[in-house]
Amino acid sequence: MLRSERTRNLLSAAVFILLATAIIWIAIPYGVQEPKKVKFVALSPSYYPRLVSYCLLALGCLILIRSLLPKPLNPTNQQESTSRYQLLVPIVFILFLLYWFLEYLGFVLGPILALLAMLLLAGERNIVAILIISVTLPLCLYLFFTQVANIPIPGGILDPLLLKLQ
Repeated sequence: MLRSERTRNLLSAAVFILLATAIIWIAIPYGVQEPKKVKFVALSPSYYPRLVSYCLLALGCLILIRSLLPKPLNPTNQQESTSRYQLLVPIVFILFLLYWFLEYLGFVLGPILALLAMLLLAGERNIVAILIISVTLPLCLYLFFTQVANIPIPGGILDPLLLKLQ
């Protein structure tokens, strides 16, 4: 691992850990109002921010540990690193398109198309896996929020079809 890469990783780990810590112990306790009783823990206003923050904290710890461990010499490592960065621009573009068309496409079709594009971009070639992941994940999330959490989610152009599922 190059010295500058190690420094960037250590800095990233520190930022992730500090941000997650600040959210968990400052932002959520002082910024999120909790009702006295919540029927399901997952419906608590602080549940998902806390879950994401703990994931961010774990990610920061993993980056820290990985950057402190000695890395074996690998001549293709630099090539792998640049190919990973080449995916960044198309993925950001896909996310921008998702944001731009989300109101029209809805919270099911938009993520289906975005996941499909990102999986193909990442090199996945198993069409069955691509279709199962791309369709199942957004559909399950939609059904969870509309049926379990009773949170209305805009279906966009699929609204008539999605209303029949409910």
